[in-house]
Amino acid sequence: MPYTLLANNSYLFASGLLGVLVRPANKEDLPGLMWIEHECFGRERFSRRYLLSLLQNQEVDVLIGMVEGNVVASAMVLHDPSTIRSRILSLAIIPEEQGHGRSKPLLTHIEELARQRGSLIVFLEVRVENDAAINLYLGRGYRIGDRIPDFFGRGEDAWYMERALL
Repeated sequence: MPYTLLANNSYLFASGLLGVLVRPANKEDLPGLMWIEHECFGRERFSRRYLLSLLQNQEVDVLIGMVEGNVVASAMVLHDPSTIRSRILSLAIIPEEQGHGRSKPLLTHIEELARQRGSLIVFLEVRVENDAAINLYLGRGYRIGDRIPDFFGRGEDAWYMERALL
């Protein structure tokens, strides 16, 4: 996917007629991050306090995705230099923008940040019934590993998925 580096480490990913601007989030983005969490995860959303801690953590990259000036997506990835692995904590696209390829630029950027941080593997957990996300990750070369019982709560299993960064 072609992209252009902009000021402040922002990237513009061109996809069809509309581009997705992916940039690092900051404290001023907290209301937008909270809104995305509410829209995408409801009662299972990250708290304001947790989001603020992620924004302040040097081992975490928090990204915002924007289309035509509107916040439509977020991504959070934790890098662990001791294991040379990065864990995708969240990749969220507001419901109205799902199905339009908005997640691909964020995933591309997450993987590039992981490479820059020295990670050899990117991994995540995804709900077993989230076919759209599973297919996104499979299409990017992720492998499905173990099924994790009750990862998202009672009866809410997850797949462990990972991809080696070459």
